[in-house]
Amino acid sequence: MQRMEQQVARAVESAKLKPKNRQLIIEGSLGKISFSNAKTPKPLLNLKRQESGDIKPHTPRKAGVTIADRKVTLRNVETVYSILMRMEDHERHLPPPPTEESAPEEIQQHMEWRQQVLRANQQLWRALKVMEPIVPNSPTPHPFIAILSTPKGKKVILRLFRHLDDQQRVTILTMIVVQLDTLDVIRAPVAHEVDLFSNAVMPALFGYVADAPLNIVIGLLGLVVDRVNVQMIVRTRVGVGILTMLISRAELSKQGVSEAERHQWNILFNQLFDLVEPMLPHLFTGGESKTTEGKSPHDVHIWQFLAAVGVGSTPEQQQRLVLGVKDKVMETVGLGRRSGGEEGEKRLAEVNLFMRAIGLDVGLLG
Repeated sequence: MQRMEQQVARAVESAKLKPKNRQLIIEGSLGKISFSNAKTPKPLLNLKRQESGDIKPHTPRKAGVTIADRKVTLRNVETVYSILMRMEDHERHLPPPPTEESAPEEIQQHMEWRQQVLRANQQLWRALKVMEPIVPNSPTPHPFIAILSTPKGKKVILRLFRHLDDQQRVTILTMIVVQLDTLDVIRAPVAHEVDLFSNAVMPALFGYVADAPLNIVIGLLGLVVDRVNVQMIVRTRVGVGILTMLISRAELSKQGVSEAERHQWNILFNQLFDLVEPMLPHLFTGGESKTTEGKSPHDVHIWQFLAAVGVGSTPEQQQRLVLGVKDKVMETVGLGRRSGGEEGEKRLAEVNLFMRAIGLDVGLLG
C-alpha cells in the first residue's frame, strides 16, 4: 500500500516537473487546472486491439464451481505447497559455490543441486496450471484462477514468486490481468478475501511491475482494455489497484519514447478513459463491505487511481474527470474540514493527491 502511494506520488511529482503548455478554467469552485502531455511506449506483447471507434461494452463472465471442481482445486493447492516446501528445504542445503580450488566432486555436487532446483521449478510451474488453455465463456474458472480464489492459493503467491524466473512471473501477471473479471475478489468481493489478496498477491505483482519494462506494462494495460470488463473491475478495490499500478508505472517509464510510441499510448489511454468515464460517479459506491465507520475501505485506492488517470489525461479529459467526481471531492473535503484532527487531515490528503495531479489543491476550494 505504501509503495503504491509512493509510486502515484512520484508520478504526480514527475508530471509537475514537465513544462505546462496551457491552462483551462472550468465552471464551479475547482479553480484552474494545469496540464502535462501524456506519453507512453509501445507493447511487445502480441495484442489484437479494437479500433478506438469500435469499442463495445463488455459482457461479464460468469463462473460456477461444483463440489468436484472444488476438490480438484484444493488438491492442486496442496500439490503447489508440497513442491514449494521441498524447494525451500532444498534451498537450505545449498552447497558452497565452486572455486578454482574446489575438488571435482564438490563441483559435481553443486551442479546436481542446481539441476534439482530447475526440475523443482518446472514441477511447481506445472502444478500452478498457469499454462492451461483459457476456455472462453467457460462456466468454471481457469485452473490457476481457481487456485487463486482459495485463501491458501492467495497466500502462496508472494512466497513462490522468488522461486520463479522473470518469464514465469510476467506470465502469471498476464493471466491474472486477462482473467481479472473472473477473480473472486472482483466478481463477488468479500472484505477479508480482498484484504488477503491485497496483502498476499498484490505485493508480488507490484514488485514485478515496479521494475518492468514499458512495453510489458503497456501490453498488460492493453489486455485490460481489450479483454476485461473494465466498468466492472473499476468498482472494486483490487481492480482499481491493478489499474493504478499499471498507469502510474507507465507515467514514470515513458521518458524518451518516440512519437509513434506516444501515439500508441494515447490510443490505449483514451480507450481506457472512455470505458471508465461513465463509472466516475459510482467509483465510491462499490459493492465491497463498509467499515464500522461507514467509510469504504478502498477510498484511498480510488483517489490514487484518479490521480494516476489525471496525470496522463489531456486538458479535455481532465475537465471530464473533475466533473465526474466533483460532488465526491466537495463532500470529502467538507467532511475532512468538519472532522478535523488526524482523521480530517487524512481525508484531505487523500483528495489532495488527486487534486495535485491535475494542478489544484484543496486550499483553492471554498
